[in-house]
Amino acid sequence: MKKIISSRGNVWVEDLPDPICGWGEILVQNIASVISSGTEKGSIEVRKGALKILKDRPDLKKKARQLMSKEGLVKAYKIGMEILREPIPRG
Repeated sequence: MKKIISSRGNVWVEDLPDPICGWGEILVQNIASVISSGTEKGSIEVRKGALKILKDRPDLKKKARQLMSKEGLVKAYKIGMEILREPIPRG
């Protein structure tokens, strides 16, 4: 099985083992798949700075404010930058 992954504007394909079915489940083999170019392109373009991301995402801005009030500015910044570095599965 292949999975598209992105992190900080970089995109790559990883080979993963096929999933194992549980009771009452079936495994379906896809022969084709698409990625929404608008949605995925917008979310892959994370090379913009943390402040730009917060400006564009009011939901994240609220979470950032809560984290800053609880943990302080420096720790909240470090946590936010760590989150941005995490690879994200796409599609």
